[in-house]
Amino acid sequence: MREELATPATETPAAPPPLARWPVLAVAGATGLVLLATSARIGYFGDELYFLASGRYHLEWGYADQPWLLPVLALAMDTLAPGSVLVLRLPAMIVTVLGVLLTALIAREFGGGRKAQLLAAGAYAISFQLLASGHLLATSTIDPFLWTLTTWLVVRWVRTRADRLLLCAGLATAVAMQGKFLIVFFWLALGAVVLLTGPRELLRRPALWAGPRSPCWPPCPRWCGRPATTGRTWTCRTWSPSR
Repeated sequence: MREELATPATETPAAPPPLARWPVLAVAGATGLVLLATSARIGYFGDELYFLASGRYHLEWGYADQPWLLPVLALAMDTLAPGSVLVLRLPAMIVTVLGVLLTALIAREFGGGRKAQLLAAGAYAISFQLLASGHLLATSTIDPFLWTLTTWLVVRWVRTRADRLLLCAGLATAVAMQGKFLIVFFWLALGAVVLLTGPRELLRRPALWAGPRSPCWPPCPRWCGRPATTGRTWTCRTWSPSR
């Protein structure tokens, strides 16, 4: 029955409600200003120092506790403005602001009007965990944004059946896998929900499975599956004083 209620791929998808552009942008802008005003008020967070040290001196495809994305971001920001805590945290501020916008777009895809979009954006903006980590360069900042982006792409696919959205979701997943592997659980949960409630057509789409089969799939999981050349255990390759 649920499969029958799903929008057939041949039908023209219903247009979503108008985007509450200015109210949502105001919430996102206010979030960005708060983060910008507070980010330089505290010194380096412990993880940030670890990312900086890894990026400067021990850059690898992967480490014992994570892939390469955060060390590379830390290295890039520190290269642009050496020693600047504010610049180091710019990626965190940007993705938090973008997360506010994406949450409003998810509400819009579900048929939410101006009020629903504004409430969704506001809920993301005042979430304690997201706002508290939004001024720190950490996996807990990058991961929620990429999960939110993937969610929006999948929800939009349900409405439009445009397979390019699934390809983009695969790309977003590939990027997320370079920060942490936790997004695997997102897809496991989504797969279980789709099997129970539909649309099961999602699981039959080749575009959904194109990402894992692609040669551009993130190298870190494959790298982590190989024995470390300088370590004693089967972990991601990392720096060792013996080098």
